[in-house]
Amino acid sequence: MVRDEQTKQGPVFKVVVGLSDGSEVEAVAILPDTSEGEADAEVVGMAILRTLEVIEATGRGR
Repeated sequence: MVRDEQTKQGPVFKVVVGLSDGSEVEAVAILPDTSEGEADAEVVGMAILRTLEVIEATGRGR
């Protein structure tokens, strides 16, 4: 999650996903820079992390 102040809409929170080497990331969610937007961005980030855990576990035959 990053805070981006340089958007046409004003400051926002962006949830970004990419490879661990950081060479390329893509925003998958953009939320307003409010306390609600930050909370929603955290929920989105946790959902992505949990999804990756499930995918990894599935790959190991669990």
